[in-house]
Amino acid sequence: MDKAMVMTGATGAPPGGTGGPVTIPLGRLIDFVLQKTYHELTVLAELLPRKSDMERKIEITTFTNTTRQLFVRLLALVKWAASAGKVEKCASMVNFLDKQSLLFIEAADMFALLARDTLVQARLPSFHIPCAAEILTTGTYSRLPTCIRDKIVPPDPISTDDKRSTLERLNRIIQYRLVSSELPPQMSSLEIKRGRVIFRVNNEFEVSLTLMGDGPQVPWRLLSINILVEDKDTGDCRALVHHLQVTYIHQLVQSRLVDHPKPLHELFECLHFFCLSLQLEVLHSQILRLCRERLGDSVRIEEYVPGSSLRLHFWREHISLLDHRPFLLMVHVDAEQPCKPLQVSHSPEITEKAEQVWIEPCIRSEFLSIEKLLIQTIHIRSRQKLAYVKDNYLKELLPAGVECTLSGSPPLLQLPVVYPCPSSEHLVLTVDTHTGYVMAFVPQFDPPMVPELQDTINSLVKDALPSLKVRLASAMLNLKFWMTLKRCKKTVQHLPVLAMETNPFVHAPEEHRINQLAKYSLFVKLCKHAHYYVVIELQAEKPSDNIEFHYYLMSATNDNRLSSFYELDGHSIVHGPCTDVDILAPSPSAIGLLNSMHNANTDSLKRSAEPLDTSVSSKKPRCSGYFFSDVAHIVAFCDDRLPFCSLTRELEARGICHRGLQIEGAQTNFCVKIVQMPLAKENDLPISVVEELRHSLLSCTFRLQVKGIKAWLCELVFHDCPLTTSNVRERGPTRPVYFMYDFSQNNMAAVVDEWLADWAVVCKLYGVMAKYASDMKKPKYTALLEMSEVRSYTYTRLTLAYGPEKNDTVTLSWRAVERRFQLVFGVVGPSVSATNPHATIAHQLSYDFNQHESVIQLLQALRDTYRPLLSLSRLPSTPQLGVINSRPTVPVQTFVIIPQSSTCFKLIYRGNYCLEVQCRKGDGCVIIRDGAFSHFDKGRHVEEFMPIPGLRAFLGKFTGGCEAPHDPDNPVSPLALESVDAFLSPSQAKGAAASSPASNRSATTDNALRFPQHHPMTPPSNPHTPASPHPSMLPSNYTASPNPSYVHTPSNIPPSSPLAPPPSSPYPVNSPHMTSPSPSPAQQPPSQQSFASAAAPNDPTSPAFPMLSASPANAWPSSPAPPRPSPRPFQPSPGGPSPAQPPSVEVRQPPAMSRMAPPHPGNWAAAMPIVLTHEKLDQLCTPTSPCLSPMERFLGCAFMRNFIVRYEESAQGRTPTGLIPDSGIVTFRLEPFVYRVSLNPATMQSLHVKISPIDPNKEQLFSAEEIQVVERYFDAKVSSIPYKPNAFMSFSRLMGCTQRILRDFIQLMRLELCPPQTPMFRWNFQLCLTIPPAVPQIAPPGMTSVLISRNKMLFFMQLSPARPQGEPPGVQINLPGQPSLVVPLVYDFQMNSMSTAADRRVNGDLSTQNAQAMNIITQILRQGPEYQNGGECTIFASIRDVLTQLVIN
Repeated sequence: MDKAMVMTGATGAPPGGTGGPVTIPLGRLIDFVLQKTYHELTVLAELLPRKSDMERKIEITTFTNTTRQLFVRLLALVKWAASAGKVEKCASMVNFLDKQSLLFIEAADMFALLARDTLVQARLPSFHIPCAAEILTTGTYSRLPTCIRDKIVPPDPISTDDKRSTLERLNRIIQYRLVSSELPPQMSSLEIKRGRVIFRVNNEFEVSLTLMGDGPQVPWRLLSINILVEDKDTGDCRALVHHLQVTYIHQLVQSRLVDHPKPLHELFECLHFFCLSLQLEVLHSQILRLCRERLGDSVRIEEYVPGSSLRLHFWREHISLLDHRPFLLMVHVDAEQPCKPLQVSHSPEITEKAEQVWIEPCIRSEFLSIEKLLIQTIHIRSRQKLAYVKDNYLKELLPAGVECTLSGSPPLLQLPVVYPCPSSEHLVLTVDTHTGYVMAFVPQFDPPMVPELQDTINSLVKDALPSLKVRLASAMLNLKFWMTLKRCKKTVQHLPVLAMETNPFVHAPEEHRINQLAKYSLFVKLCKHAHYYVVIELQAEKPSDNIEFHYYLMSATNDNRLSSFYELDGHSIVHGPCTDVDILAPSPSAIGLLNSMHNANTDSLKRSAEPLDTSVSSKKPRCSGYFFSDVAHIVAFCDDRLPFCSLTRELEARGICHRGLQIEGAQTNFCVKIVQMPLAKENDLPISVVEELRHSLLSCTFRLQVKGIKAWLCELVFHDCPLTTSNVRERGPTRPVYFMYDFSQNNMAAVVDEWLADWAVVCKLYGVMAKYASDMKKPKYTALLEMSEVRSYTYTRLTLAYGPEKNDTVTLSWRAVERRFQLVFGVVGPSVSATNPHATIAHQLSYDFNQHESVIQLLQALRDTYRPLLSLSRLPSTPQLGVINSRPTVPVQTFVIIPQSSTCFKLIYRGNYCLEVQCRKGDGCVIIRDGAFSHFDKGRHVEEFMPIPGLRAFLGKFTGGCEAPHDPDNPVSPLALESVDAFLSPSQAKGAAASSPASNRSATTDNALRFPQHHPMTPPSNPHTPASPHPSMLPSNYTASPNPSYVHTPSNIPPSSPLAPPPSSPYPVNSPHMTSPSPSPAQQPPSQQSFASAAAPNDPTSPAFPMLSASPANAWPSSPAPPRPSPRPFQPSPGGPSPAQPPSVEVRQPPAMSRMAPPHPGNWAAAMPIVLTHEKLDQLCTPTSPCLSPMERFLGCAFMRNFIVRYEESAQGRTPTGLIPDSGIVTFRLEPFVYRVSLNPATMQSLHVKISPIDPNKEQLFSAEEIQVVERYFDAKVSSIPYKPNAFMSFSRLMGCTQRILRDFIQLMRLELCPPQTPMFRWNFQLCLTIPPAVPQIAPPGMTSVLISRNKMLFFMQLSPARPQGEPPGVQINLPGQPSLVVPLVYDFQMNSMSTAADRRVNGDLSTQNAQAMNIITQILRQGPEYQNGGECTIFASIRDVLTQLVIN
């Protein structure tokens, strides 16, 4: 609230007796001060520029001092106002008391004055009692004077009936007066109503009259006048007569109505004259405005007499063609009959009756427009001028029967220069409305001779000289030529030609015919044929004559010199030799263009026609005005025949006989037929086969395809095909074969070369087909032919169908450029495989086929390899993550098939293990061996792969009695492997075969075993070199199967490939297994009681475990004999016996890493091949539950067992007890247990662990049930699918924890294996052995999930919602976007507390519910100190609380 400042007057009393001083708010006072200062400053700024410098300084100083004093006072007042509250209160109290005192004094004074002066002389008046009594009794007063009523009260109005009767009587009086008097005929439109008569003359005036009495001498009284003349063009709907003028006219007319004998006639004459004068004035103002705004000097006012006439002069530079008078337009008042409207006259007069229809003799006063009148007049004059030009000059220039039309507004004279033609090509003549000149134009074009034509016509209109008529005819003829050339250009614009109007040749003799061509000639260049032109010459004598077309064909040299020039017979080309329209005389030039091009020295081939028979009526051609069909036909004719001429010349240059250019079909197509096919160059076919193919060829025809893509089409028609196919279209007596060649290049040599190459393809494939057809007749191939059929044979491709349902196909074709056969494999219809299994070895099969070129041998190879390849294709090739423990994000393919030859393949598992599969011929079996061992020395293995332990024992379960006999002590060569020459070029293969003496020796029998030839790049003296080539030694152009699911390209192995060892791996890829003797059953402690008793027979330490050293009678059926133990005794360990073994057992240290395998007889057995039937191989590779094949499960177990050995070797402070080579048992020690990992001897497809205490005599810290829980967890979660190495690392770190922590983790394992079925647990628990991807990025996904650092341990758990008992499925807890929740947990060893790990990401992308769940879990884990009092580990108790208390809304 603003404080107030007391402002008191000079006398101290309140002004006006208000009882207090005047106050003003302090804020308002400050506003006043500021406004006053701003106002003075503004005034100063406006006045100072006008003063001198000294005066400005004085004014500024004065303003500054005054303003400073004002603000100093204001500042003092503000400071004083801070303490003005008490003064204000006292002042208000004093003011109130003063006011009360004044009131008391004033009251006493008034009473004294009343008593002394007023009441002394006061008296009551005498009352008017009679008036009061009358008013009170009667309610009125009757004694008022009557003058008041007469002057103030109005008389009563006349009644409605009196009014109506009076007006009706007045109407009868007016009607009687009108009947008895004479009326003007123009005022016949009248209306009598309400005592008046209204006369209306349309578009002039309207008056209202009445009579003031019924006497015959009573004059008419004029009531009103309304002028109806309007100016709708320029008047803007405003009144044309001022109201003062109307008043004057009213007075004038009224004065004449009094004494005139014919008052109504006088009324009409006065008003009619005024209206006509007003109309003339309106027209005059309109023409002035038009001349000022648009017309200019084109129209001039010759004379204007107000109220009389208006004369206009238009087309001032022209005079009439008949009487040579200027063109005038006159609007005037009729002198003889002034009562008529305004009249219109023309000079010279319009006498034509047809034109008088368009002219009105008088002005239509309802719409006054001088512009409209001018337009009508100029329109008539324009039609007269154009009609005159048409009849006198243009009609004789048109052909007979062709008429020109004159129509439209403005009038247009249209002349068809070229007939027929559309309206857009007419020569249009019109007249300029302003100047009267004739204008000419062509709507579609802009011909250069139109200005000359226009000037000539205008000159003829003024002066009809003969020279001007000749000039007009020449201009019309040039326009006709020019438009015809335009049509020719438009006709050929869609053809592959270039039209030019100038001669493209610069070097031609002066006397040559080309220099004598007419002025208007068109040179059409054929773009597809270099240096060829078609010349179109136009000739005509007069404009009325039809234009004659003459056609010529020219050719030029490379230096732009004229080479040849021939005249073409257009009639012969257009109609052809078999036309039905005209009867033509026979002529040797029927072929036309062909002979003209071959006979360069002959005369021109102009065809003459005999007189036509009058009995034959020729049809009138129907063609578009834009299109010359003859021109297009002749140009296309030349364009079509020239390629055939080039083709025939090229065939003649190659020495190929042909029949020349021929016409076939309905005389509409050209063709060239070959008489005899040439011999294919470098063709090693027998002469009999070539002659048989020539004999079966009926015809070879070249045609030019013009629809769609323009190309050469070669048709070969064969008959008596020796091969019967299942295709219905190929069962006819003849087989057409079509080849297409590019026409756009215009290179006939390339076309003939491609044709010869295609003929070589036909010959080469026909030779293979003929051999196959002869082999089909042999009885020994009957069974082979039953599994295949010929699906199609097109002379360029041979398609064979094979397989159980004959849905797999192979297509053979000859590649002329590469000079080899190409094999393409595919699938047709429903099949057991989405792709053809042989697509993997397509390159090898193609190489073999190019060596023998026998379809029968190809079918044998397809039969022998179909089932094995189909089985191998079932193995997954999807890249897996987590295979490399140090780089889990690097994908590694599960299985990769690398073909070595058409019957030998290498199957690689995870880049570590290699199986070599060899298909045997004809017996339905395959040979499998470990591909890690060399073919030359079975004690050595290649560097890229590792030996597969237990492979022979595993494959022995699938042999089925087909195992090959062998002697472990004296092994023989496993099988006859194909040479690696399949991966070399043909020249390298021949060179290698010529340089190798072993290649000249042949085997005595087909099944004899021999060592394969060495690779040319590998010295034969090196015994460590494997027989199979390394993938890096394959040629760069080697391509594997097109199937991306299991194809591997050996020629390009990236560093991230599974075949390449990881750079960060702590151990080499090819490290050997650790070997140690297996303890005997008698030395092992008795097995503990297990809750899963089924695992006891599979325990390798139990007596029920079958030992591999047992006799063959106790082995599995059809299994190989187990290898004998090495006779060399084991050397004791330098460090003494291992704690995991009894003291009597000696443990041998692992040998140093080497390429040499340990010298054990088992290595010989592993390198020996195993024979499997196709059915057993399919069983081995077919996925079973859980969606893995036995092969993948066995190799996965071997991979995990090998990783366990390596991990324990590389771990610090941990040394595995050893690997027993015969049994495959891996033994390692982690305080306080010894772990023995072994394969399941029944299936060899799963790993199992047996855990025993290190010292069985001491007190055991864990019960037998807890040990069995760990064993079950290892079997189900660690060593099982998907065989991740980091899972074992996490398990090993958990087993290395202290007793208190390990016991809690064992309880968690039991909780995961056997989830409790109680309502208390809301979530299912799972311990993550690897870091899942859906977790906060504490560490990379796929790494080991158990990390121990100093006094803390990090591990992960996964929670999935469980359905409580008794609740419907709808109340189940579900997290949106993921079915489970992954929680990273941290356990503090010192504090014995649990917590969640923090998220390292800058921008966390956890959902709202996930964040809520993590917050709830953190709160639950903070309750961990309640369990610390008992000294127990809080891991299990905290996780149990989370499983029971976690609730997410």
